[in-house]
Amino acid sequence: MQKYAILITILITILSISFLSRVEAAPNAMGQTGNLVTPSADFMRGGQAAISWHQQDGIVRNSLLLPLNNRFEVSIQQGRIAAGGAEVQVQAKYLRQAEGIFRPGIAIGVEDVFADKRRSCYTAMSKTFPYGIRLHAGIGTGRLQGVFSALEYQVRARKPASFFREAAFYLEQSHGQTAYGVRLS
Repeated sequence: MQKYAILITILITILSISFLSRVEAAPNAMGQTGNLVTPSADFMRGGQAAISWHQQDGIVRNSLLLPLNNRFEVSIQQGRIAAGGAEVQVQAKYLRQAEGIFRPGIAIGVEDVFADKRRSCYTAMSKTFPYGIRLHAGIGTGRLQGVFSALEYQVRARKPASFFREAAFYLEQSHGQTAYGVRLS
């Protein structure tokens, strides 16, 4: 019974925090801020943090994302494989240039910082256009080998009291594979 009380308390706390502040960026499946599976030049604002949970192809990933300041963020991710294995990854990202009216945001990052064989380095650019359209593009090594890109379409709720205040639709391309999905916040 005490387990359920703790879980309900945690759930209420998370939901309360989500309604009190709007998060400009959210973690992707790899733990850093980005689209669904590719990174972007988006950053969380100071004073925010994110906890995420992803499940895909028998792998469960739990992530904690912390912005250290307005230009540098670190995420720690634990992955559990259905066969019983587990691994911990650390991601880091630096905001080289913040997005402006006429210029894209540019970020430089590293996935799986402490792994020699699976480390991925990348540069990502993101630009917002009118009517909720955002474009993301980058170049990387490792998992992100070559050029990657994403098209994002954001829709905001008209009523401020609605449960999901924003929906983002994604279409991504990375090393010949396409991903698509929706993120609700």
